Amino acid sequence: MQKLYKFLTELRRNYFKNRILKKYADTCDPEIRDIVKTIRKEKELNIFNYDFYNQYKNRKVDVQYNRKSGMYYVIENQRPLYFKRGMSKKEVMDYYRGICAEQDENSPHKYTSAFVDLNKGDCVLDLGAAEGNFVFQNLDKIAKAVLVECDKEWVEALKMTFRNCKNIEIIHKKVSGHTKSDSMTLDELSNRYGVFDFIKMDIEGMEVSVLGGGGQNTLKQKNKLAVCAYHRQNDFRNICKILRDSNYKISHSDGFMTLYYSWGYCKPYIRRGVVRAKK
Repeated sequence: MQKLYKFLTELRRNYFKNRILKKYADTCDPEIRDIVKTIRKEKELNIFNYDFYNQYKNRKVDVQYNRKSGMYYVIENQRPLYFKRGMSKKEVMDYYRGICAEQDENSPHKYTSAFVDLNKGDCVLDLGAAEGNFVFQNLDKIAKAVLVECDKEWVEALKMTFRNCKNIEIIHKKVSGHTKSDSMTLDELSNRYGVFDFIKMDIEGMEVSVLGGGGQNTLKQKNKLAVCAYHRQNDFRNICKILRDSNYKISHSDGFMTLYYSWGYCKPYIRRGVVRAKK
């Protein structure tokens, strides 16, 4: 099954590579021209089609194993970052390379910038925390952080990573536009914990629903936002509209991403990564 999945993924990769090269062959957009140039040079399609990505593909990663917990981890800044139980050493290595590439200064997936950044003493809400790398990398700045994650295996890893951090709270729930037994809205989280200085949102295509459905009061507050805008076809446009209508100043990460691995992938084949906003 794994071999079949890999084979089908490569078919998709080549298919979308050819579609992108054909569609944007004569583009006048300098950002898109850079992507096309890199794809032709590398002769393959990647999530990030930029030169910076090459330094992460074979980056050496020291993966260690905690026998007691049964989980692999990577030491960063003299602290362990844990990964899902059941992930192999190679999977952890590849995954860690990926999340490091995501937050490279030149990455279309980077959450922060000069326009929107974390300040010392900020209270942070991390929606779709996964392994928790965003908070993990900024522990020295953060006064308090609430991490919301629906995957129980990631929650288990998060509890290991932050087990000695009294200023970190982990919530095992989904985030949605409506209150349910297994989910919370953005406004519910703000009502419970107060105003968050920085909200990071990477929730697999639920961003529009969360902002538009159950976040109206939170969006009236003075805060900074980093919202992933690539999961669904019209996310970038819809997220920008919601935030502009709520009187935010809008920016976005430089460059584009390609999601050839996603089975729901469709036009636009290249997408902006992160919408950044502040008041």
